[in-house]
Amino acid sequence: MPPPQVKKWQQSSIVNRVSGLEMDAISTFMREAVSFLQSEQYENAEEAYALALEVAQNEYGEGDAITVSLMGHMARSCSAQTGKEAFAAKLLERQLFMYENEAGLQPLMAERLTCLQDLALAYRSIGQAAEADKVAGKVDLVVLEVQRRMGEMEARIKASEEKQTPEDLGEQRNQALPGGSGEDEGGAD
Repeated sequence: MPPPQVKKWQQSSIVNRVSGLEMDAISTFMREAVSFLQSEQYENAEEAYALALEVAQNEYGEGDAITVSLMGHMARSCSAQTGKEAFAAKLLERQLFMYENEAGLQPLMAERLTCLQDLALAYRSIGQAAEADKVAGKVDLVVLEVQRRMGEMEARIKASEEKQTPEDLGEQRNQALPGGSGEDEGGAD
């Protein structure tokens, strides 16, 4: 079997990958993909993202944030190509599964929202309106979860501030001033 054809734009990237500089390879593939997207070369962008995704999966695993993010990038490049919308939806389904089931990815709410929005659009593009509506309902739930978490965080901050005495707050302000002591050093008025 003959060796696979390597496109000219892939040559510099493959050198990085072979030399063990995986993150450099991923970054290079991503820069190339973005360049292709800007010139509306969606098939080449898909290939570049696929190469970056392969490196990320092999090096970091499928549940890594970089790997999962690359799934979304690749899906968006597929969504822009006629006939690849269903494949894009499958990639986004996998990405969503990872965001919902990998403990380390669950806090990434903004990324999950982007995935859900992209998936709803992908479902609509392939005529699955009912699935798109279900996904849109998940968007609402994630937004509510973000609001709940923000409320909890604000309550913790307020409780922490209430525990501090006015002297504590004054001390913190004084330490933040130039010179660190906050005392009047007899400077000009």
